[in-house]
Amino acid sequence: IRVEKLVGVSFDDEKTQAAVDRLQQSLARTLRMVSSEINASPCHFIHELVQNADDNGYAAGTLPTLRLILHPRGLHVANNESGFKEQDVRALCDVCASRKKDSPDHIGEKGIGFKSVFRCCKAAYVRSGGFSFRLSPNDDG
Repeated sequence: IRVEKLVGVSFDDEKTQAAVDRLQQSLARTLRMVSSEINASPCHFIHELVQNADDNGYAAGTLPTLRLILHPRGLHVANNESGFKEQDVRALCDVCASRKKDSPDHIGEKGIGFKSVFRCCKAAYVRSGGFSFRLSPNDDG
């Protein structure tokens, strides 16, 4: 996914590299602006995390459980969802690509709610369904 988004990809041509860097920076600024306007409260990300937990898939017979654990270095959010599939990871790494927008069983619809965490943190570390990755609004690593 990182290569598809040209994150961490270097180009031999300096002009091409500069253009890609500018586009990535522009997208990051746009996402921060849109996210901050939609999610005016700096604590809105808690609502989004609860909403995402509600929208997650759970194994039959499982009581959905969400835990928010505050540590000195950050917030650990855990739930017993079935786990991400590749399409979920791709949607989280994108904007307005959520599969939830077409489902009447899901609350989320815009495909940017999770990004509200960046109002309060520099990076989010995600582990689900065998996937483990870091997201950052600047996505510099």
